[in-house]
Amino acid sequence: MDSVNTKPTTQCHVVAMPYPGRGHINPLMNLCKILASKSKEILITFVVTEEWLGFIGSDPRPDNIRFGSIPNVIPSELVRAADNNSFFEATMTKLEAPFVKLLDQLKPPVTVIIHDTVLFWVVGIGNRRNIPVASFWPMSASIYTTFHHRAVEISGSKCFILGVGTGRAVQVWGVGRLHPHVTMPLPSAAKWIKPSQGVFKTNMDAAFGSSYSVIAAVARDWRGTVVLAQSLKVNTSIPLQAEATTLVWAFNLAVAVGFECVIF
Repeated sequence: MDSVNTKPTTQCHVVAMPYPGRGHINPLMNLCKILASKSKEILITFVVTEEWLGFIGSDPRPDNIRFGSIPNVIPSELVRAADNNSFFEATMTKLEAPFVKLLDQLKPPVTVIIHDTVLFWVVGIGNRRNIPVASFWPMSASIYTTFHHRAVEISGSKCFILGVGTGRAVQVWGVGRLHPHVTMPLPSAAKWIKPSQGVFKTNMDAAFGSSYSVIAAVARDWRGTVVLAQSLKVNTSIPLQAEATTLVWAFNLAVAVGFECVIF
């Protein structure tokens, strides 16, 4: 861990724990740089694996941001695309213990922990140690909406979640596999709902990988109610191609479920 022996005058010690991926580390680091710019009395310890410390350890950063490293207990970033499910499983089961050990070594005492929302186990650590925990969502609002409504149960005639494209895509995103004992299955009584009037607004997004992408579409009716939330794994890693596929897929999806007037 770099700068472990530095003793800056600090009134607030923030520990930042990102999900170990470029699209998660960069946004959280940007947030930390903003926080660090507010006051020199804010000390931030940014936690990464030893491998990631080698990737970004020399990047420019404010003096009041230091790195805290934990052992490489998860698959390498260089090969994780070969089995993303196993990589995700490792982040859920193998990162917690070394993270706790690192917390025990940090000085001054930790004031607050900011963690990537995907790493839900950080909340339990904060609760056990009486440390406030803030959850950071690094992805787009439309993907958050898909995650959120994926777990919503049907209540009466209101059905917010209507299905997902493929079970594999759900596993890739971690939905329904956040913990071996926690699942969020789609209720068997789910059905499509078509409001009787107005216009549908569809938001789309794509998450790009090295060998495939995951696309998502969320539709709201004229009252703002979510009436569709679907995701799909597609075999392309080219951003422009994935975005074009998202548009065509969302259009066909709207037609398939009987939407008569849609704004994309």
